[in-house]
Amino acid sequence: MGVMMTLRVFFVVIVTVLSSACTSLPEVLQTSADTNLVSYQQVVLNNTTENAHARWGGVIAKVENNADGSVIEIVHYPLSYSGRPNLRAESIGRFKALVDGFIDPLVFKQERVVTVVGSVGQAITDKVQAQPYVYPSIHVSGYHLWEDIKDIDVQTLHIMPYYRFGHGFGFA
Repeated sequence: MGVMMTLRVFFVVIVTVLSSACTSLPEVLQTSADTNLVSYQQVVLNNTTENAHARWGGVIAKVENNADGSVIEIVHYPLSYSGRPNLRAESIGRFKALVDGFIDPLVFKQERVVTVVGSVGQAITDKVQAQPYVYPSIHVSGYHLWEDIKDIDVQTLHIMPYYRFGHGFGFA
């Protein structure tokens, strides 16, 4: 009976640790339950009216600071359940995040992953290199910079334990 009880306690501890490791939406990105959020696709395809609430994310392409505030150009990626942009999905465009105040370009570096929440603004016509581009925009009320994570290729992960017989020899 002692072994079974130990296994049960071990199982409960493992389940507790794993469930606490699950991520949820960062507080700064949360909205009230009755807030309808519009997707990037809805704004691009249907020209959703201004002031609709949105939560978008992606990879930072450029940061500009000017007298009116800061503009972050972001390559859009769909968001996962935790609010983090899913970089394995395909991007369908770019948008500009308009922030009141100064945004440090050394913190908001190119290729950092960010999620913003706010209200949809007017489309902004600009260029991507020499090509004209119409950017959807969002007036930012909150943002979250994500830490870099390393992808683990689980297809090549070896689970098989090593068996050793004697000293110095083993089978993998």
